[in-house]
Amino acid sequence: MPGAVFFNDETPTGKEERGAWHANAMKATADADLAFFDPDNGLSVASFPKGRKSSDKYVFDDELADHYAAGRSLLVYQHYSRRPR
Repeated sequence: MPGAVFFNDETPTGKEERGAWHANAMKATADADLAFFDPDNGLSVASFPKGRKSSDKYVFDDELADHYAAGRSLLVYQHYSRRPR
């Protein structure tokens, strides 16, 4: 993909580390028109706030809002289990 910027640093769990990670992602994608997210578990949920174990598997509303405020379109990929419920 010509011109694509990939930010694939490992997402940390710690709240402060997550903030630094997000700041680095914003810098790395400063010239991007589109931000694509592929969180392991999806959009944030109340039971896994930032800093809690496994919160690295979610993308948080404020992170999405920052990218949107920077003028980027957002694409979040989430698929559902293939197993019957």
